[in-house]
Amino acid sequence: MMTGQEPNARPRVLPFVERLDVAAELMGSLELTTRSGQGHVMNKVLAILRHEVLDADGPLVAAEVACLLEAMSELEHEAGRVSPLPIAFNRHAHLVIEALLRGRRCATVSPTPVMAP
Repeated sequence: MMTGQEPNARPRVLPFVERLDVAAELMGSLELTTRSGQGHVMNKVLAILRHEVLDADGPLVAAEVACLLEAMSELEHEAGRVSPLPIAFNRHAHLVIEALLRGRRCATVSPTPVMAP
């Protein structure tokens, strides 16, 4: 039986920014889903953001790490509520995404060489 993939083929992995775009698109759909759907979508966003936070390779300062951890805690709390508030969830998710993007941007910018006088 042919499944369309080679048996040893590696799954396609989206680039960092595209993974965050997926999370942002899911966040945009929260207002359009049912209560149970909101919980499901929030858990999908949480899974993406958890993976990115744990895999962060950029230079994050202590204040950003503390902000990330607090925002992730708030996201988990909101997703676990019986009646979650999409606005509150999205606000904290945006903080996490912005911190991750800043960290990645800092990691890709190479320092300017200093010329000795």
